[in-house]
Amino acid sequence: MTRDKKILYAVSLVLTAALPAFLLVGQDSGRYLAAVFLLLSCLLFAKAVKKRSIYSIHHKQVTLLLGAAALLAITVFYLTGIYFGYRRASVPFSPRAILTHILPITVLILSCEMLRAMMLAQKKAAVSVCAFLIGVLIEPLCSSVSLTVTSVYALMDLVGMTLFPAIVANLLYHYLSARYGPRPTVLYRLLITLYPYVIPYFPNLPDALRAFARLLLPLAVLGFVFVLYEKKPRKARKRASKWRFAWLGAALAACILFVMLISCDFRFGAIVIGSESMTGALNVGDAVIFEKYGGQQIREQDIIIFQRQNQRVIHRVVKIECINGQNRYYTKGDANEQPDTGYVTDSEIMGVTDFKIAYIGYPTVWLHRVFAIGS
Repeated sequence: MTRDKKILYAVSLVLTAALPAFLLVGQDSGRYLAAVFLLLSCLLFAKAVKKRSIYSIHHKQVTLLLGAAALLAITVFYLTGIYFGYRRASVPFSPRAILTHILPITVLILSCEMLRAMMLAQKKAAVSVCAFLIGVLIEPLCSSVSLTVTSVYALMDLVGMTLFPAIVANLLYHYLSARYGPRPTVLYRLLITLYPYVIPYFPNLPDALRAFARLLLPLAVLGFVFVLYEKKPRKARKRASKWRFAWLGAALAACILFVMLISCDFRFGAIVIGSESMTGALNVGDAVIFEKYGGQQIREQDIIIFQRQNQRVIHRVVKIECINGQNRYYTKGDANEQPDTGYVTDSEIMGVTDFKIAYIGYPTVWLHRVFAIGS
């Protein structure tokens, strides 16, 4: 093995192995340390390894396209606030925000993409994998999602809001860097990542929809780039190819419907049964589809979802009273011997259900139990 190859593999492995340590330090401190470490590594790599790629002639057009795509995505995101409302940014723009967030994130993105471009230029599979892993590991340090895992819900937030989007996004960054160089990716990432620290208000979009958008956006951008600059002219398609687009549209519509259900922010929502209190009618692992409560009439024997001590409870109404104009709903789990303590009011009811999908939610229950045992 030549000296250059030894340096190449050594730097790649050290970078990939060292970055997880910065995730454990804490988000703010880890971000600073990782930015300094990655910048020094980038300079060392640039000095030690001389081989560079020759990029596509369309690299300038793709840079402009990526900038436009980022601005369009941000605009659409803020338009959702018309429906969901707005809230103040958690980190308002200030000199402190520049030092603790904007500056280190900018250094991280610039260093990461320069490293990625240089590593991909070496045309080595192992180095390419290391570059991809480095990009995925950098993503949590650039995001505002908490890295502290204290419950199964925090773990699911970390995986759904950060890990999966980071993997999909880095597929886009990897492709762009290899074909068009680091500039399009740097511009796109800076715009997509830094706008929350500059604009004082933030759309109150549900986490599930935001995670889905972060998964879909890189794929959409990759599709546009491929269609505009990579797709070769072909003969007229066969009729069967139209069905492929129909299946793709149906799959996308199903994904959007699924995300809308689990977000519980629209007329219908979904929730997974995690206890045995309703066994018979609703078993552990069943996914219940409910209609959001909006004052519709509730009768005895209806199954309702309500809030009780910061938990969602799904039980059957066994008795209804109206006292001083206030409805009181007395509930009981079908498998419980005694009715629930107290009563439920209209303000505590989330929804009414009479539809389930058997056992489809059991993986969520299993994950919750494994996490609870481990903690």
